[in-house]
Amino acid sequence: MKGIKSVADDLLKYPNSQARYLIHKYCFNQKINYWLRNQFPEDSKDFLDEFKKTQTRLIASYHGIYDQDTVNNQSELFTDLYKRVSFPIANGGLALRSIDSVYLSAFICFMAASSKYLAEIFPDWIQTGIVDNVHKITSINENISPYTNNQIMSCAEKIQSIVSNGHLEGLTLPALIINKLVELSNQKTTQLELEDQSPDDSLGLYDPIFKHSSSQSALYQQLIAAEFDKFKKDKEDLANKPNSQRPYNQLYYRNFVSLINPTSGAWLLAGMSHPSFILSSFEFMAAMCRRNTTSNTSIPQYNRHVPSDNPQNYQCSCDSITKDIDKHGYHMTACKKRGNAIRLHDNAVHTLVAFLRSLGLSVALEPMHMFSDLESDDNRRPDILIRNPYGGGRQILIDVTVTGFDGSTRTHNNKPEQVHIKRRKQKIQKYGTIADANGFDFYAVVFSTTGKMDVIIKNLLLEQIRLKLQLVDGDVKKSKVRKIIKHCVSLISAAINRSASRNIFLNATKMANLARHTQQNFSSSTSCDLTSSSASSSSDDLIQQFELQIMNQNVLQI
Repeated sequence: MKGIKSVADDLLKYPNSQARYLIHKYCFNQKINYWLRNQFPEDSKDFLDEFKKTQTRLIASYHGIYDQDTVNNQSELFTDLYKRVSFPIANGGLALRSIDSVYLSAFICFMAASSKYLAEIFPDWIQTGIVDNVHKITSINENISPYTNNQIMSCAEKIQSIVSNGHLEGLTLPALIINKLVELSNQKTTQLELEDQSPDDSLGLYDPIFKHSSSQSALYQQLIAAEFDKFKKDKEDLANKPNSQRPYNQLYYRNFVSLINPTSGAWLLAGMSHPSFILSSFEFMAAMCRRNTTSNTSIPQYNRHVPSDNPQNYQCSCDSITKDIDKHGYHMTACKKRGNAIRLHDNAVHTLVAFLRSLGLSVALEPMHMFSDLESDDNRRPDILIRNPYGGGRQILIDVTVTGFDGSTRTHNNKPEQVHIKRRKQKIQKYGTIADANGFDFYAVVFSTTGKMDVIIKNLLLEQIRLKLQLVDGDVKKSKVRKIIKHCVSLISAAINRSASRNIFLNATKMANLARHTQQNFSSSTSCDLTSSSASSSSDDLIQQFELQIMNQNVLQI
């Protein structure tokens, strides 16, 4: 454990939090899995709590919290967060894996993987034979190595108590359990190869090619699915419970449900291979706080005990209703008054245009006077015109909108699509009839601030990709279509996420500056000289030239 803590300390010192997360996900956690496979569960039980604490420190750092005392004082918050980030990305998590589920599945799956060799070395302990033309374990002598047998049964019973009707349901003997796990590992060769999948299957952009690649993967998926169902049900109950915490609980649950789709977390799966996928540490922190509904420590909060704090500086009325700016960054993401909504929309549109052009399509951005043939003074301006869509047919008009997840049109916690449907209808009402009268096919494209893509644009992109490949290659390989659409989704998801994070940064900075300038006029400390006074222009000069002054302080002055 000492070595693991040392590695975690080194990761916490790494300045790029996005890279830290990727190392945590793909390297740090995997080492623990290998170790647990070779340990008796009873012997590694004490290790779990310490490892959870280490993992929680890393998870807290992605949300801008590095102080261990803060983590300790908010144990309930971080215990809840630990559960959430263990879920798959398509289920609103961060795919950081639950050590409890890994712990239960690791040892017995290792025993299954090595059972063939153990039977050869210890024939008195494990006996094998041919059953139904399959080489299986016929019996395990429970008088030999009873401790090992007990460990196998203990893990199996715990898994059975968590997962109802699971892979191990009804199995009461070590030999039956081992045979079932060996069978699960062999099943991976019977799954559909990618080229055999139907076109509809390729819409599941991030579903694995195989249902599972090993018996441990199969068990883990069932365990984490059971944990996810319980977590979701608990959060839904809290969202519906009438008490003082209901507004936050409802916001939390609505955001969580809005993330349960294959595209919202595409930016997390994109890595850092493309410049558009790379986030600054602040942008990554803002994205994590939005995704997990945690407080963003960089957003200033109103303090009623400070006389100079004006509550209006922490409120916004862009929707004609004055309300407090939330501490998670949701309002800042697409605030209409501050220009954030336009910035978010334009970045999504430009990213989509760039991808369409990369397919070889002739694309016009925000064409004007498209409907002047019927109405000379018509100023409606759709976002995109595709002049030469593959497959022939009419030219295509696209109008894009980026919506929040908690608007007034969402009346049901479990139906995030309500917002999409309403905005799509509004766009169709605005452009549908006039576009058709002018000889265009019209597509209303809706994205969510969570990164969710409407099925309308996914189907259009898939169609254009397939037709382009058919034109160029003749034989359209679904694996290639899948890779191209996956890259497109990653680009759009990353653009929306990055724009949202930068909007939060810009507005948090404005709020901090506004609070600072307001406080300067209320200071009760008036005895300092002008150079030192925070109310003078010297303080502004210090802030603006801070980095230059830091560099200059090490220069020898003669």
